[in-house]
Amino acid sequence: MVVKPFPTQASNCILPTYVVAALLYQQANTHSIFESADAPSFACTHAYNLGLDPVTQLPYKESPTLVKGNDTSSFPLQPGYIGFNPNQPDINGGTGFAKDVGGNQLPNAPHFTTSISGEYTVPISGDWAATLHSDFYWQSNSFARVFNDRPYDEIRGYSTVNLALIFTSTNGWQAMLYDKNVFNKTAITGAFLNSDDTGLTTNVFLTDPRLIGVRVTKNW
Repeated sequence: MVVKPFPTQASNCILPTYVVAALLYQQANTHSIFESADAPSFACTHAYNLGLDPVTQLPYKESPTLVKGNDTSSFPLQPGYIGFNPNQPDINGGTGFAKDVGGNQLPNAPHFTTSISGEYTVPISGDWAATLHSDFYWQSNSFARVFNDRPYDEIRGYSTVNLALIFTSTNGWQAMLYDKNVFNKTAITGAFLNSDDTGLTTNVFLTDPRLIGVRVTKNW
């Protein structure tokens, strides 16, 4: 579980959920308001700066029975607490857990994509021709990050349809009436996880909304 050491500090640390539960037990059962506030707030410091079990505030011991100061009346220990060793290598110094990403799908690399376009042109006068253009794009599911965590990293497949009516003259003029994203579909095309100093929020990239416009050009 991600734990923030103190509201004014930017960085967080990782603690097992059973350790957080024991800290919350202490907070709920401590008689002193100052000790109650201190125990959860400094859990990251106790664990990863001092190398102590943040619940007992003592060096790691399996299934401990005492807390710092040997005063269980004012600083209680959750029954059945098994102890926590912050120096175990898979904790990675409180920054998270190592994860094997071998064989995972690359970010924003769907297995299948399809793009189909079609045009039909007819003369409407001696100098002008009209062209109806359409295109369709579809892609299958993909992942936003190399970790491939479901459902957080998964990006659902999506499709878009565009239409355009183009008038072209022999003297270089062209007028286009276009309709992008005809069905006004909103799909997530990518995402990334922000750092812990912003609360581990997620930024997402979306398809453009439906856009209808006119474009006039002249070529020489």
